Amino acid sequence: MENLLLAIYFLVVFYVLYQMALSLERTLEDAVYISVDTKFLEEQVRSQLDTQLGSRPEDQQVDTGVQTPKGKDGKPGRFILDLKFESKGDGPPPIDIAKLLGLTGKTMTEEQLMDMARPKISIWVTPTGLERIRPFPNLSVTVKNTSEDQQVYINWDRSTLVISNQGHRVIRNTPNMPLDLSQPQIFSVVNPGQTVSSNINIERNFTRDPATNQVRRTQALIDVADRLAFMQMALSKKPGDEKNKRQDASQSLCDLDLMIGFKHVTSGDHTLINLLVPFSLSLTPEPDQIALPPLRWLLKHIGKRGRPQRRGLFGLRG
Repeated sequence: MENLLLAIYFLVVFYVLYQMALSLERTLEDAVYISVDTKFLEEQVRSQLDTQLGSRPEDQQVDTGVQTPKGKDGKPGRFILDLKFESKGDGPPPIDIAKLLGLTGKTMTEEQLMDMARPKISIWVTPTGLERIRPFPNLSVTVKNTSEDQQVYINWDRSTLVISNQGHRVIRNTPNMPLDLSQPQIFSVVNPGQTVSSNINIERNFTRDPATNQVRRTQALIDVADRLAFMQMALSKKPGDEKNKRQDASQSLCDLDLMIGFKHVTSGDHTLINLLVPFSLSLTPEPDQIALPPLRWLLKHIGKRGRPQRRGLFGLRG
């Protein structure tokens, strides 16, 4: 009798834990992590700078680097390209380093703060970092100019967006879209102290609305759910165990080649330094997990996500 009661007790506990796991499973929300190939980005920009600035010894020195500020999940939330300009003369720094060190509690070194204070042009693309599974209506390009004397030009017509190995002309989405998209687009100009953000799409996603006679976007730029479904199908055909498949579960999202130019505000256009800035974005599934290990173990083995006949969105168990 004692053994029977003990068995019933464990069955009841197991059933309660199982129901708790299923209840929590319904609240889980899978996500994706979007990253940028920072090594390729920096190498390509550095090479172009060396080639153009090397033939102009009178120009000031420009350094480059990629910032990756961390998000709430501890991973980089943004991938920011910085073009840093050497200050001319021996004047004081633009900020009081000693005062700033006191305000930050010395969490940063003086060298890091000095690097932050250097005049620079920062460029980044969103969405990056951890994102919900949803259609992305556009990509957003942001250029921040904290230099004192540099002017930045964004050439949209010489920029391209590659999706699924197909190249497309970049269209900047503006409130008053021209009726004829085949016409050249106006450069975006970012003057010293300004920040410009622009939503971009591709030409085939726009159409003319006969009711309003206005050009409007008819579909999202990228549907992440479709990409993940394609990834799931590719992984299911790939030989190997689930662990290796999970490690390989990453694919290209898109490649943006952004054409920018910069020059001194008083210089002629012949001094313009042109850079083709390559943002190569990749997509990695981030399945949501229950924090409590016993409940996570239950879902892995007998939960809906762990059942072969009803695999999750990524085709991965657990």
